[in-house]
Amino acid sequence: MEPSPAIHHLLTGYLEDTLTAEQEQELFALLQKYPQDDFWAPYLQKIGLEQAEDGTYDKGRWQSMAEGILRHAGATGLSPATIPVTPRPGRTIPRYGLAAAAAVLLLAGPAIYISRFVHPHVAPKASFVSKAVLDDAPPGGSRATLTLAGGQQIVLDSSRNGELATQGNSRIRKLREGELTYTAETGNTTDPGGLNTLSTPRGGQYALTLSDGTKVWLNAASSITFPASFRGKQRTVSVTGEVYLEVAKSRDRPFEVSLPGGQLVQVLGTAFDINAYADEPVVNTTLVEGSVRVVRSPSATGGVILRPGQQAVLPQTGPDSDMHVREAHSIEQTLAWKNGYFAFDNTSVEDILRQVSRWYDLDVVYLGEKPDKHYKGKIPLDLNASTILRIIGASGVHFTIKGKKIEVN
Repeated sequence: MEPSPAIHHLLTGYLEDTLTAEQEQELFALLQKYPQDDFWAPYLQKIGLEQAEDGTYDKGRWQSMAEGILRHAGATGLSPATIPVTPRPGRTIPRYGLAAAAAVLLLAGPAIYISRFVHPHVAPKASFVSKAVLDDAPPGGSRATLTLAGGQQIVLDSSRNGELATQGNSRIRKLREGELTYTAETGNTTDPGGLNTLSTPRGGQYALTLSDGTKVWLNAASSITFPASFRGKQRTVSVTGEVYLEVAKSRDRPFEVSLPGGQLVQVLGTAFDINAYADEPVVNTTLVEGSVRVVRSPSATGGVILRPGQQAVLPQTGPDSDMHVREAHSIEQTLAWKNGYFAFDNTSVEDILRQVSRWYDLDVVYLGEKPDKHYKGKIPLDLNASTILRIIGASGVHFTIKGKKIEVN
């Protein structure tokens, strides 16, 4: 079905507040008649791109449009959602434009991704969207602290670009905001420089290139401890939280990652994600490419060998818990944090809020029973907490941000 100029006109008119009451009813009737994401995507893409390209994007107007449709969705049983927007070839869309196109207006779309798993007979209260969120929290960003071997700490988000320090024969440089690199000089090969630690707070992410060329991405509330330069036939690092690694290939020098609780991941050259947050029920090691062996502890034998697309899952229930292998439900969902968005697929409110808590540096308090709802969707990381909570809350879950807390009831 070809995109209709009339529907495009209705959506644009709603944004500009120029629709008559009859036209608004016509638009809302269409939202009910066509709940498919592939029906609405071309219109939302076009409007988002037009706003981004001509510089007329106005956050307040987009937010007003989203909230208005959300209120109507609550009255009709529809729920909010997000869909991706693909830029035209050869065009560069500012990040705020993508946020507007892919999250602010698009979370107004009819029952698309988010809410497919929401119980359909629980209708949200129409007053929720405008009243639930009292305070707000900005999204996280490029924040990290580097601790050198001697204990000196460098706060990277307030440090200048360029060379920051030397450790042994490695020079440490901040290339740009959110990216650090270690370069081993060939003149001095005797001093390894000791162990360094890069750590992110809640609300922070950072990228790192180790001296051997291995690339590392740290999610919020995560860390990696590593030698300033690798010596000998073994490359060993230790991590906490969530870390994605693209290991530089070196057949003669295996790479080993130590996790909390003693779990080990042994590789030669590969790309994989480790989620080892202490507040998650399991430790997941997800292989993207290459091959890894995951063992329960340093003293354990055998372990499991993963092929791309598989996960090693270790419940955090105690030292005797059994590790098993499963097919990863979605590599895209696993790596969403690294690529700039949240991704949910039949994800519970509790699981979502653990991610939200880390990214926005907010504590979650449940005032009653934990909501039994699940969601499917994508939401960019560069939105305020209130916007994300409005998306989730339109299904009937009530949130209030008070200071550094999210109250759920």
